[in-house]
Amino acid sequence: MKHPAIFAVLAAGLFLAGIQDLRAMTAVVVAIRGEIAARCSMDTSTTSIDLGDLREAGRRLVSIHVDCNTPFLVVMSSDRGALVSDAGGSVPAAFTDRVAYQAKVEIPTDLGLLVHACGSHEAAGSSCAPADSRGGIAQGMDGQVEISWSRPELEPLAGHYRDRLSISFQPRT
Repeated sequence: MKHPAIFAVLAAGLFLAGIQDLRAMTAVVVAIRGEIAARCSMDTSTTSIDLGDLREAGRRLVSIHVDCNTPFLVVMSSDRGALVSDAGGSVPAAFTDRVAYQAKVEIPTDLGLLVHACGSHEAAGSSCAPADSRGGIAQGMDGQVEISWSRPELEPLAGHYRDRLSISFQPRT
């Protein structure tokens, strides 16, 4: 060895630095990272439901397909807070121009069935609290939305009734 003093100083320095195995100098540590973006979506072949005669109680089912790769929230909102008559104008005392309904979402997750129900009056604006999957994931799961209504206490006015119910699945942050 041509420079034993340099080697001795280097060895002493490595020892004092806590590196006792000189072979460790030949190792390389590489930090490896990756990312999978959170996604949550819902598909359905039905965008309009004909409820038929609203004077009697009834229910309709809509199939949905949910694909969430992370825990999620289900958010429902109603534009009008009920099925509302298109007729407009004044409503005689023994009649109504509004028919309340209930919306219920059922979707399986890896932790069990998530059920979220909300009355149309609760879903008006943002007063219907979102449902939390509580850690459950619904990746490629088939579920359903049930729209149901009771027989109205007052006789509904003749005509067409409508509302727009929005249901969204959002990654929980």
